[in-house]
Amino acid sequence: MAIGAFKLIYYDIRYPTSWIDKEASKRIREYFVNKGFKDVDASELAKAIDEAVKARRAANTVVIFAQDVALATIVYGPFSDALIRRYLDLGGRVVWMGDTPFYYQGHFDEKIEEWGSIGEQEVLGVFTYPTWPLLVGVTPDGLRWGLKLKWAGYRPVALRAAI
Repeated sequence: MAIGAFKLIYYDIRYPTSWIDKEASKRIREYFVNKGFKDVDASELAKAIDEAVKARRAANTVVIFAQDVALATIVYGPFSDALIRRYLDLGGRVVWMGDTPFYYQGHFDEKIEEWGSIGEQEVLGVFTYPTWPLLVGVTPDGLRWGLKLKWAGYRPVALRAAI
């Protein structure tokens, strides 16, 4: 994959999901492929992110996760030096739907390991509040990205907790 701006949608039937079931993941993938995103599996995603990090060209890239379990190919443990964290630190963007990011680590053949809240705390440096529902507002960045509505969110992150 050429380094530079990319729009990827991750989906790999061999890996587990949590709150998003396999059929919903498949529909999410199909929707974004039809919008011009490149469909990638776990190995392709790891390769694209690794190349972007090595070239220090993660800005203007985005990865949407159609499955809500962190892949062992991009985060080997609940640590702040994980490949996905380095990608984010270099300006890469991730859209995460479903369960708490990095709550679980997924492996090939549907194997799953539970990290709990330590995953999001160590990998992202944030803590989501276990409250539901809570009115979620739109930040100035969100407004620039085109978000307009407030919504009831589950497990929101306070702005002060964000990196």
